[in-house]
Amino acid sequence: MQINAISLNQVYSNQYKIKNKYINFAQKRTSSLTKDTICFTGIKTPVRSLSKNDFEQFATFLEPIYQDLKKITDEHLQSTGEQMKKDDIKEILQKFDTTNYQIMGVGTNSICYKVKNPSGSNAYGIRFFRPDAMNYGNDSTYEKEAFALRKVQQTGIEDAQELVDLVEKDGRHYIITNLAQGIPLNAQEGRMLNPRQAKDVLKKLTQLDKSGFVQYDAQLENIFFNGDKAELIDFGGFSVSAENKSVLDALKQMGVTVDYESFYPNFSALREGSIKEFNLEELLKSTKPYLGFSDIDTTFISRNSNPYFSAFSNVANFEYRSLFYHLQDTINATGTTQTAEDIFKSYLHQKVFEHHKTMSDFFESLNPDEVASACRADKGTILKRIKDATEYEKMLTGLLSKDEINENVLKTELAKIQMRWVALNKKEAAQTQFESLTSMIKEFRDQDSLALRRYYDDSLSFFDKLKAGIYALAEGNKREVLDSKYNLVEKLFIKTVRSTKEEIKPEVLQTQAKENVKTGSKNNKIIAIIFGITAFVGSIFAYITYRKNKEKLNELREAPQSQTTSLNAALQNNDISGSSKVYNPFSMQDFLNTVK
Repeated sequence: MQINAISLNQVYSNQYKIKNKYINFAQKRTSSLTKDTICFTGIKTPVRSLSKNDFEQFATFLEPIYQDLKKITDEHLQSTGEQMKKDDIKEILQKFDTTNYQIMGVGTNSICYKVKNPSGSNAYGIRFFRPDAMNYGNDSTYEKEAFALRKVQQTGIEDAQELVDLVEKDGRHYIITNLAQGIPLNAQEGRMLNPRQAKDVLKKLTQLDKSGFVQYDAQLENIFFNGDKAELIDFGGFSVSAENKSVLDALKQMGVTVDYESFYPNFSALREGSIKEFNLEELLKSTKPYLGFSDIDTTFISRNSNPYFSAFSNVANFEYRSLFYHLQDTINATGTTQTAEDIFKSYLHQKVFEHHKTMSDFFESLNPDEVASACRADKGTILKRIKDATEYEKMLTGLLSKDEINENVLKTELAKIQMRWVALNKKEAAQTQFESLTSMIKEFRDQDSLALRRYYDDSLSFFDKLKAGIYALAEGNKREVLDSKYNLVEKLFIKTVRSTKEEIKPEVLQTQAKENVKTGSKNNKIIAIIFGITAFVGSIFAYITYRKNKEKLNELREAPQSQTTSLNAALQNNDISGSSKVYNPFSMQDFLNTVK
C-alpha cells in the first residue's frame, strides 16, 4: 500500500511545489505524480487520479463558505463558550450543496464533503477541520485518523473506510477517503437491523476486538449498511492496545496519556508530528488485546461484560451507542415493542457465533506465559483467569443459542447495555438505576434454576466492576429515577396492564358502551348468567380464604413473641406466608400485585 501525503503550495502562477512531507506515507513516487496531478493510490486497486484542477475547484468552492462559517462559529464561541452543534452547522452547509460537492456529515472536529471526480466515475470523501475545532491548526487529528485508518486496514476488515490520501494546502489539512456506499439504520424510515446485518457488523467489530483496536465511537451514523454488509467509518476517536511497558513509556514521552493497568493509551493529546518523529506505527505494529485486565476502571462502560478478562470492546461500544438507540427508535416508529424485542433477540442469536464463540476460541488460543509477562502477574493467576473467561463465553454461547432464550436472561443482557447507556447519558440516574438492576438480577438468581446461578453471579460481578465508575460519574448527591421512556428493560419485557388501559381513550369507551346497548337484551342475559356463576365461585373462594386466614390468626395468638412480630410485619405487607420481600419494579408478579 502506498499513500502519497503531499503538500500543495503555489510558487508561481501555474506551478505547485509538491513535497513528500511524511516519509512513512510516501515511500514511492509514481510517474503520474506531476505538478498537474494529485496522485491517489488505492488500498485494494488503483483508483483514477484526481487532477489538480479538480481539487482546486473544490477549494475555490469551499473558501467563501468556510470563511462565512468561521465568522458564525466564532461569534457563537464568543457568546456561549461552546462549539456550535453539529446539526446546526450541517443545516447551514446544506444550503450550498451542488451536484459535484455535497455535504456528507459534520463531526466534533471535522466536516466531510462528497466530491465527484469530473475526470472519472469515482467520488471521494474530503474531510477538513471545522473552523471552531479546538486547537485548530496546531493539533494532530488528521495524522491520528490517518494512522487509525491504516491500522484498521491491517486487520483485514472488509468494507471499512479506506484512506486515499492526505493533502495540505495553505496551512489547511484534508483527509481524502473512499465513500461508503450504504446508509445508516433509521427506524423512522423503515431501515431496521435485520439478522444478516447484525451478523456482519458483529463479525467485523469482533475482528477489531481481537486485533486490539477500539473505535470508541460506534454510533449509528458511523455504521453504514450496503444491503447486508456493514461499512465502518470515522475512526477519529480510537485507541490501540500496547502491552509492552517500554512502548507505554515511549508513548508517555510523546504526550500520550497512559494507564498502565488498562493497556489502552489515550491518543487524544498526541502532539503534531509525533507519529513520524517516534515512528509510532512501528512501535504499535503488533497489538494484542486482552493481555491486561482492570477490575476497577471508570471507563468500564466501554469494556466487554466478561468479568474475568476484560478489555475495551467495539461490540460493547456498539451496543450502548447504537443498538440501544435503535431499539428506542424502533418502538417509537412502530408504536409497539414487539419489533424491537424481535430485533434484540435476533441480535443475541447472531452474537453467539460471531462474538461469544469467537472470543472463547480466542481466549483458549492465548499463550499464558506471554499474558503473564505482559500483565506482570503470576502464571497460575493468569491460567485461572483465562479458564474462567473461556467458560463464561461458552456459557453465554449455550444460553443465547436456544430457540427460546430465557426471559430473565434477556432482561439481564439488556440490563448490561442499559446500564452502560445510563452511565454515559443519564448520570444523575446512574446510582438508582444500578441499584434497581442489581436488585432485579439478584432476584433472578434466588428464584431461577440452579443451572443459571453462575450466569447471574457473573453478571452481578460485572455490575460490581461498573459500580466505582458509575458512582464517580454521578453529579454530587443527585439520585434521579430513570425516565420510563428510556427504560428498555421495563418496556420490552414487562408487559403492563396499566399501559394498555392508559392507551384506551374516553371517547372509545363511550362508543363501546353505545354499541353494547344496541346489541340488545340477549347479550345482557348472557352477561348476567356469567356474573351469577362468578359470584357463586367467588363466594366459595372467599370462604376458603377466610378459614385459612382465621387459622393463621389463631396460630398467631398462640405463637411466641418473636414470631408474632415477624408475622405482624408480614401481614402488614400483605404476605400471609410470613416472608418479608422487597418490591422489585422489574418483577412481573410484584407489578401485577400493585394493579389488582
